[in-house]
This record gives sequence, structure tokens and C-alpha cells, in this order.
Amino acid sequence: MNRKHHRLQAKFGRSAAPSRPGVEAAIRQTLADAVHHHQAGRLAEAETLYREILDVQPDHADALHLLGVVARRAGRYDLAVDLIRQAIAVNDGVADFHYNLGNALVQQGRPEEAIAAYRRAMAIEPRFVDAHINIGTALMDMGRLAAAEQEFRAAIAVCPDHAPAHYNLGLALRRHNRLEEAAAAYRQAIAVRPDFREAHRALGIVLKEQCRLDEAIAACRAALAVDPDYAPALDDLLVLLNYAHDLPRERVFEAHRGFGLRHDPAGPAPLSFREDDPDPGRRLRVGYVSPDFHRHGSSHFIEQVLAAHDRAVVEVFCYAELDRPDAASERLRRNADAWRATGGLDDDALAQLIREDRIDILVDLAGHTVDNRLLVFTRRPAPVQVTWPGYPNTTGLSSIDAILAHPALIAPGEERFYSERVHHLPRLACCGRPEGTAPQCPPPPCLGGGPVTFGFRGNPIKIGPGVVEAWSTILHRVPDSRLVLSSRQLGQRGTREVLTRGFAAHGIGDGRLVLAKPSPEGPSDDCRHIDVALETFPCDGGATALEALWMGVPTVALRGDRWAGRVAAAVLEAIGRHDLVTTTVESYVALAVTLGRDRERLAAERPRLQAALACAAFLDIDGLTRDVEAAYREMWRRWCVR
Repeated sequence: MNRKHHRLQAKFGRSAAPSRPGVEAAIRQTLADAVHHHQAGRLAEAETLYREILDVQPDHADALHLLGVVARRAGRYDLAVDLIRQAIAVNDGVADFHYNLGNALVQQGRPEEAIAAYRRAMAIEPRFVDAHINIGTALMDMGRLAAAEQEFRAAIAVCPDHAPAHYNLGLALRRHNRLEEAAAAYRQAIAVRPDFREAHRALGIVLKEQCRLDEAIAACRAALAVDPDYAPALDDLLVLLNYAHDLPRERVFEAHRGFGLRHDPAGPAPLSFREDDPDPGRRLRVGYVSPDFHRHGSSHFIEQVLAAHDRAVVEVFCYAELDRPDAASERLRRNADAWRATGGLDDDALAQLIREDRIDILVDLAGHTVDNRLLVFTRRPAPVQVTWPGYPNTTGLSSIDAILAHPALIAPGEERFYSERVHHLPRLACCGRPEGTAPQCPPPPCLGGGPVTFGFRGNPIKIGPGVVEAWSTILHRVPDSRLVLSSRQLGQRGTREVLTRGFAAHGIGDGRLVLAKPSPEGPSDDCRHIDVALETFPCDGGATALEALWMGVPTVALRGDRWAGRVAAAVLEAIGRHDLVTTTVESYVALAVTLGRDRERLAAERPRLQAALACAAFLDIDGLTRDVEAAYREMWRRWCVR
């Protein structure tokens, strides 16, 4: 007789007949022990005990159900669904059984069936608030936002003080672009549960969208006060600090380094792998990690790089952190040798997948932007780890070996502001060729007899108090001129009010300030309606400068003291237009005023700018990709001889 049978006999008696009172008592005790292990997170111990019960009583509904819950926690979703359905077949009248079946079906990607299971749970237990919430979440993931909102409101009607119901309502409202209502929902969640870190963070995201930078920073800090290890809130805070107009560069670096000290305190992990293959000249396996492998501002650029890679030199792996792939995702996938969908993988699991793929060079494309996977890099899954080009600052992580950038963005001598080793590329790698061909250069709209129009197309969070003051001064000095601001955030009343109040404080009324959502025809259509493009400071935008120049629109930039404020200036200098780059607010205002007063110059500039851009070195994606491959090779050789 084996050891398992001895254990069963000791617990349940020699005959193991479930009808015997002693056996029933033993089963109850075993179930209690299993639940104790389960609740303490000791899932292996709990699973062993659940299976012991089922060996004696195969139709024990609670053991079947809870074993299914353990299987779901372990990612064995097919087994979880099968076990919980067996429990329901034994006892159809337990709400929790149907609720947990719904949870397993969601993770199988079967939302309609999951919703049916949740509704069955509510039929048994009408006040089952969590079932309402999970129905709403499933509907939201399916894009059915109105129905999701209805479910969350139904949950609140059942339990007005249920913080997650208010929080999830906020998520649905934000997805519906109803930011003021979303903020109110998050605030209600926080009022019910002040330590609700996710609600504090979500409120910060909405406040950022509303251009309320200081309040957004405060919301992130509130989330971190609840949980200093909450990496997503710290990511958000670091992004916001790049926009702060009055924060010294040293303080911004200290905050980024603080992220590394908290989440990567030991620095690079020991390299205990790949010792068998240190060939410095062989084909490299390069892995790109990004949440932006979809239609996104940076995806068109990286798509061009992936297509340009020399497959004799590198083998390309993409690790795509995506919820909803789109047509751009499919194009990116076709340009990769291997495509890995990483949604649902925790940091350890993704790190293990990267190790199994035997990646040599692992490249972060997101920095601290939303849904990044920086914490995977702290597991050191690849010998050489790099960040490039999705975030204009350091990651703060010692486990990332290098950051790639042009000297115009990270000047020699500025290495002290980066936790990574700075590797300079010989050309800009921030833009790439815009989609489509260069449009016919239109004349400045002011030549039609209308006012001179200054314009900015981009995220209005970059329009800080100093920018509002400078742009207001420009408008006052160019009589009858106007300013057009275009961004998706300007569809929100709260965002418009923040900007309108800011300009009104400097004497600029509604008649001279035009706030608009982007044209459905794209950036070219927006740019054709402005005479002079104004870049923001201390944080500017390379993409917005490129879009304006592609239409021949003169662009005024102020070179900042850090990467985040140097991209537009770098683009202009790369096409030989140093005269459009300024170094002080006073010279920035003076240049914009000079351009706004000279309509003949505006007309002459357009073809010159478009021609200069067309032959810019940074539009040579093949050349840029060879530069990047050379950087990878140099880093790999350095690792091989370390």
C-alpha cells in the first residue's frame, strides 16, 4: 500500500465510505485545512488537499469548485472551467460557482459566456455586486461602453459605498472621453476608500488630460503615499515631471533614479546564462519590447526600422504588450521574425519567455510611458539591455546598460543625468519619414486676406504657464493675429476651460484663441491652416515639428536644457535651419513676432522648408538602422570580452 493510501485511511477510515459520520467529519476538516492554505496563498498545499477529498468523494462540489479556482490562479483555464462546471452539475444553486466560472471564461477569451455565468450568479444572489462589476468590465473590454456604464451604475445602486464600482464607472467614463464625470467617479471611490491607490492614479491620468498638471502630480503622489512600490503611479509621475516648467533637471533625474533604487536596488543581476555562445560576430537575436505596437505616434517610425533591419545581421523578436491589436499591429508583426503577445504575462513569466528565446539584445521602446514593461528588465533576461527611442529621459534602472541618442539630444558631458551608459548615434532617431508622400506645398493661409495664424498641434499638457505667457505676448505684438490649438483633449470642456482661463489672464479672449479637435483628414490638413507653428517648452515634440515642416510651415523652437525640450530644435538644426531655433524665451517671442509680421517671408519659406526636409539625413531609415545595428554589435562585442 502506497503512502497516499495510508494518508487517506488515516483521515477517512479504511472503507472510505462517504456516508460514515467519521468520514464526513474528516472531509470537513480537510476542506477547512485546504481553504486555510488557499487563503494564505499556499496553492500547492491547497490543491493537494482538494484532490484528496475528490479521491474519496469525486462529486464533492466545494472541492471541485475550489480546485477550479486554484487552477485558474495557476493559469490553467481549461481545467478551471471543466472543474467548476462539474461543481455546478452537482449543485447549480451556489452563486460563487457561477461567478468563478465567469472569471475563468473571461481569461479564456469567452466574454459572452462569462457574462451569462455572472448573470446566473446574480439570479441566485441579486445583490452580488462583484458580478455586476465583472459584467461591466467584460462589456468595457468588448467596447460596449454604454452597457458597461449601466452595469457599474447598477452595482452602485445595490451598494452605494462600493469603491471598486465607482472606480470602474470612472474607467468606462474615461474610455467614453467623459473626463469630468470620470474624475467625479474616481473621487467618490477615494472618498469611500482613501487608500485606493488605483483610483488616485486614475484620477491623475484624467487630470493630465485636462491640463491640470500640478493636480495630476499631486494625485500620483497620493497613490504613492498609499503604496510607495506602486510602479505604474511612479511611471506616471516621472512622465509628468518632464512637463513641469519650474523643476530643475537635477530634481527630475533624482526622481528617475529613485525609481531604479526602489525597483532595481541591486543593479544588474549576475549573468549566469549564454556563457556557451559568446561569439562576437554571429547573427544577433534582438528583442523589442513595447506596448505601442499598434496605431500610435511612435509605431510608424519603429515599423520602418523593423522593415529595414538586415536579416543577415539580426533576427527580430517583438514582445507586444497589447489589449486590442489593429491593422498597424499586423504590419508590425509581418516585419518581425517572431511575434510574442505578452498581455497577461507577469514580469517573471515574460522574463522567462525572453530567456527561452535566447535574446542577445533586449530593447525597451517605451521608457516610463503607459503600460511599459521596464520591471522585466530588472530580471536581467538578456545579456545586453538597451532603451531607445520612446522616452526622452533616463529609465533610472542600472539593469539597462545603454541609452541610444544623438548628441543634439544628450550632449557630451551630460552623462551624469543618465543611469545608463550613453551611446551616441550619428544621426537623429526620433522621427522617420511621415506616412505618405510630401503633399503639394500650400501657400500661407494669411495670403488670402485673413489674419496671421499661429498654431500648435499636440498634447496641451505641454502648454504650461510660461508657454501661455509667451504665446499671449506674441499675439499682442502681431495685431489681428490668432492662435489655433489642436488636440483630441480639446474635445473636453474642462480642458478647454483651463486653457481659456490661462490666456484670458493675459488679455487673450475667445476671438483670438481657437481650440479644436484634430482634423479627421490628419496632421497635414491641420497644418495647412496655420502660418507659423509654435513649439512648446520646456517639453516640445519632434513629431509635431516634423508634421508642420512636412507642409512647409515655419516652426519656432526654443532649445531646452534636456532631451525632452530639444527634439524640435534638433530637427530644425538637422535640416540646416538654425535660424528657427532660439535659446531664450525673449528670442523665441521675437522670432515668432518677426515671422508673423512678414507675410512675404512666410510665403517664401514654405518651399524652402519642404525641400530641406525632403533630403534630411534622419529620414534615411536604412542608414539609421545600419547605425543602430552597429551600436548593437559594439555592445555585444563588449559583452563577449567582459
